[in-house]
Amino acid sequence: MLRDKTDPRRDGEQPKLRCRAWFPTMGDERYGGGVKKSIPVACSLDHGSAVDQLAEWHALQADVLATERVPNGIRMRLSGELRDAVEDLARREQACCRFLSISIAVDGTEIVVDIVSDQLGAGPVIDLLAGLRNG
Repeated sequence: MLRDKTDPRRDGEQPKLRCRAWFPTMGDERYGGGVKKSIPVACSLDHGSAVDQLAEWHALQADVLATERVPNGIRMRLSGELRDAVEDLARREQACCRFLSISIAVDGTEIVVDIVSDQLGAGPVIDLLAGLRNG
């Protein structure tokens, strides 16, 4: 999801949040690189539900202990106290965004969340969920 800038032709209209897929002609090296067969990188949620779910991901960012790049995605470490909430959010995200693979593992008192995809165009979506602005 990306924020549109206000179109100067639409006097006074506010920016809108929308889903948009990005399909490069060559793979993004941060996410595996190379040319791959693309499937639609799209969310099945309606606009309001997508905005609400993205807000839940952003609310988690205050509790992220560490974030690192992994092959084809991102790894986040969070407090183990958030396990139920993170598992619920991850389950819902995978249901609406089939191109993502989200795994959760327990590591001592922390939970490790991997968000990965081998699909072209998934990188910006993964970065958005992880709260990364510029990758």
